[in-house]
Amino acid sequence: MTFVLQYVGSAIEDFDEWYSDVQQRLKGDKVAKYLLEARNESQKTGTQSIAYSKAIELPSGEKYNLHFFSYIGSNTPLEVPSIDALSTCQYQMRNLASIVSEFLEKFEDLVWDPLEEQKNTLEYMKQAKALGFGGNAPEALWNQSAEFIASFDFQPLRPSKLIHSLLEKYTT
Repeated sequence: MTFVLQYVGSAIEDFDEWYSDVQQRLKGDKVAKYLLEARNESQKTGTQSIAYSKAIELPSGEKYNLHFFSYIGSNTPLEVPSIDALSTCQYQMRNLASIVSEFLEKFEDLVWDPLEEQKNTLEYMKQAKALGFGGNAPEALWNQSAEFIASFDFQPLRPSKLIHSLLEKYTT
């Protein structure tokens, strides 16, 4: 995810300064640091960072396995998260969603072009036309849809609106 932000932000004047701060925060976060190191080790050696689980019984009587991280790689990380793997990943998802939200608040108007989105939507419509109704879509239906998308009444959703529910779920 951070690679995508770096790619998208590479043409933005103030991005490097903002992203440098983000990198410092991530480097200071034990969970983010561990997950980055575990990912890198996994890609290089194929090691699996989830090493054990513990069966617990929920108040409902249902049995549940909690999985925990450990480190089997060649470079021992500074600290393995002491919370279960699911909670660790949820924590990191909140972390990353917060970074995306920050990025969109600061730079969305610089990286999103509604006219380009409108053009792309028309192109997707053309591609989908052959698939609709088994390739026999009524021409009037497609023309009406294309005319609406090409009009000023069509407002493509901003990226922040497209992922609003995700950001809301993980940043509140």
